[in-house]
Amino acid sequence: KYDEIPITVDNINLKFVTDGPKDQKSIGRTNEAFVQKIFARTKGAETVSQLFRSLQEGTMALASLGMYKTVDFELKECKKPLTTDLLIKLKEKGPFYGNAGVGMSSTRREPMMKIEGLLRNVFGNAEILKGAFSYGVNQTGSFDLTFAKPKSFSSGNPLEPPYGTLAAAAHYNGGTLFRDSNFVEKSSGITLKAESDDKRHLLEYLGAWRDVLPHEASGINTNPEERKGPRLHSNSVLKASMPSLKSALRYTYTYDKTNHKLTPTEGAYVRCSTELAGLGGDVAFAKLEGCGRIHVPLNEHVSVGVGCFGGLLATVSGRDSGVPFFGVPSMINDRFFHRGFRDLRIRGLTAFGPTDDGDAIGGDAYFTLGGSLSFTPPVEVMEKNNIRFHIFANTGNLQLLSDGEGDLPSRVKKLISKEEIKSSVGIGLIAPSPVGRIEINVVTPVLAQSEGLTCDIRWAVDSDFS
Repeated sequence: KYDEIPITVDNINLKFVTDGPKDQKSIGRTNEAFVQKIFARTKGAETVSQLFRSLQEGTMALASLGMYKTVDFELKECKKPLTTDLLIKLKEKGPFYGNAGVGMSSTRREPMMKIEGLLRNVFGNAEILKGAFSYGVNQTGSFDLTFAKPKSFSSGNPLEPPYGTLAAAAHYNGGTLFRDSNFVEKSSGITLKAESDDKRHLLEYLGAWRDVLPHEASGINTNPEERKGPRLHSNSVLKASMPSLKSALRYTYTYDKTNHKLTPTEGAYVRCSTELAGLGGDVAFAKLEGCGRIHVPLNEHVSVGVGCFGGLLATVSGRDSGVPFFGVPSMINDRFFHRGFRDLRIRGLTAFGPTDDGDAIGGDAYFTLGGSLSFTPPVEVMEKNNIRFHIFANTGNLQLLSDGEGDLPSRVKKLISKEEIKSSVGIGLIAPSPVGRIEINVVTPVLAQSEGLTCDIRWAVDSDFS
């Protein structure tokens, strides 16, 4: 067969192309050695089928970097028998890119204005230098500067291409308001990341200086040297108002086989993260969080989905403590706060989870379960844009384990007690957007223990949902 004809690659060369005349010489920024590493498997090909398979893999790998308008190749005649030279032809994108628009906050999961600037191919190996400024309703302004280097790791085999991405980022957050909790968190620090090519595995080091301040809109001076003021905040918020230094490692695994990231009708999604703090700094804890969803189509227009979220924050006690975990209270800015579509789609954090004098103070453990029936009416504009209606039900709870009334076993029982669990049902419209999944819902609480929740028409934007 033609596919089994023996062939080998002798040399791999690089050529830059432009939109100008064909005979015009073009000088690019990409290093030839980098391209040769991406197409390393072609040097190990022994047949035509193996060669074209490795060419396809290399072309897709270069195209996925976002550096090139086009990636093409040409097999050149070689004097050696059953041998060819490989010519990679690249048309590069411009070195600079800027963008302004609406994005999603990574901490509060809320829409915000973003201005981004990007420098491509900094040293010729597909590196990226990115700066971003963001401003939102609950954020006074933040700045991030990130340097990323794809294809950073080598297997040691010259016939295998490099893999993975390394990134380093510095960030400054001028203040994020936790409105229902009446405090502001300021932070600055660094993040180091290593990520797999398929985005399933992410390992991060997080080093950050954080400061919790009572919200100045309530009359408290947010100057760290002048924290004293009239009693307009809960004791929990005033007690939590202090700076801290966090040094932590976090690993995240993501599995996504859904047919659409924001309005899926088929497939499964799983994300799990583990964070260990205490590698220096003055906070020590283990934090686990995960979510999962399964979507099953019933027919062309109707789909059923079930999902869950869960998290546990375990503070590490000192050596003198009688218990290794939960012996000291957790810091308020490390706790879980329900928001977006994980808070039963009911407005107001103070209606879900621990509170102190009207301030939501977060929890150390939570879970939510959700189910939905979604459908698309036979309307062309809705079908083309993945806009759907859904009927849903949610239930869950959020509790403190390291602080509060009673001992640890009684707090755990409170988390899963049917007298404490709250639930809601509703119907609404869902639609994908550049900033996340948009929902407009009519929601009502169910069960007597959902006291404090009211029937509501609510809209929200998020990328996490159940």
